[in-house]
Order: sequence, then structure tokens, then C-alpha cells
Amino acid sequence: MSPDIKRHTAHLVTIQDILKGKHIQIDGKPSFIYSEEKKLKLHRVNIVGVVISKNISNFEEIAVDDSSGTILVRNFDETLSLSDVEVGDIVNIIGRPREYNNARYIIPEILKKTTKEMLELRQLEIAVTKPKGEVLNIEKSIAQPEQEQLDENSPKQVVYELIKERDSGNGVGIIELQKKTGLSNIDKIINRLIEEGEIFKIAPDRVKAL
Repeated sequence: MSPDIKRHTAHLVTIQDILKGKHIQIDGKPSFIYSEEKKLKLHRVNIVGVVISKNISNFEEIAVDDSSGTILVRNFDETLSLSDVEVGDIVNIIGRPREYNNARYIIPEILKKTTKEMLELRQLEIAVTKPKGEVLNIEKSIAQPEQEQLDENSPKQVVYELIKERDSGNGVGIIELQKKTGLSNIDKIINRLIEEGEIFKIAPDRVKAL
């Protein structure tokens, strides 16, 4: 299994961090938002907020507010549905911030309903956390964007790479992963990878890597 599998960190941020940040577009690479205040390159974000509007036309779109600001969430992925999400729901979203015609939005990778307590906890968590950011260096970003290195020897990394290796397009069965790895705590590992935004369920018994 390759030790070079890397993922961008899904930073815990407020919607205001995304809206106030600078949109950076580097030729040949996906764009990202740079938060000057927190010195973070936001390739992926993890937010919690309240759904204040919903629109389904050419694609699914909701507006989410976390008291710091409001941002659109636009879903173009047929494997992820927002049909069960309604105005007033509190949702946890992991996704990629984007900009089009000077409007900021998020393309969701994972979206799940959560609670008012989770929203309050997230706001407190962000308030007391000091992110380990860095001053933006465009030349460095071109050469080696900020990424998260996963430990290739950990059970979590073994499961993640196995999913990528055996997925032919329809995901991988959880029972298959358990048999292949021999891990008795496979469900716990799967849930942890989902929480961290590395994988998502496409069916109750099947998962797919992002």
C-alpha cells in the first residue's frame, strides 16, 4: 500500500472564515480559500449550521447559517441527496469551498443532520481552538499544497487504502473489509473515517472513499 496517499484536512471553521478569506486559484490545481486571520488554507472545511432555505432545480442547493454568516451548499453528486434536509434542520457539512461569479459556496462531500447541542459545542470548540496555520506562500502552494499525511501502518489507513484499492465504482462492502483485514473493530474504524471526512456510506453496508 502506498505511503503517499494524502488528504487535505477538513478544518473546523465558521462560515465567516470562508466568506472573509481570499480565493486562491493556481493554474492546474483546485482552488482554495485562504483565511488571513487564522493563517489556514481551506481546501476542505467542516462546518455546522442551520438550514435557512432550500432549492431544488437543476441541482440541490441549501443555504446554511451558523450565526457568523450564511453560505450556499450546492450538491452535484448523485450519490449524495439533500432530499431529506428541510429548513430548520441543523446540519454538519464536510466539503470543498468554491467561488463562482464572486459568490462563495460549498460542494458537500458529507452532509448529516445533527443537534442544537452540536452546533453550540462546535461554536465553543472553534472559539477556544488555536489553529496551527501558516503564512500563505504561493510558490510553496504550487510546489506542495497543504495536505495531511496518513500513517500507512495504522488500521485506519489500512482500511482507507483497501477501500480505494477494491472500489470498482460501487463502493466496498463493510463485511468484505472485515474479512480482508481481520479487524474486529471495523465498524468503529469505519465510523471514525466517516467523521473525519475520508469516506462516506453509499448504502447501509457499503462505503466509498472521497
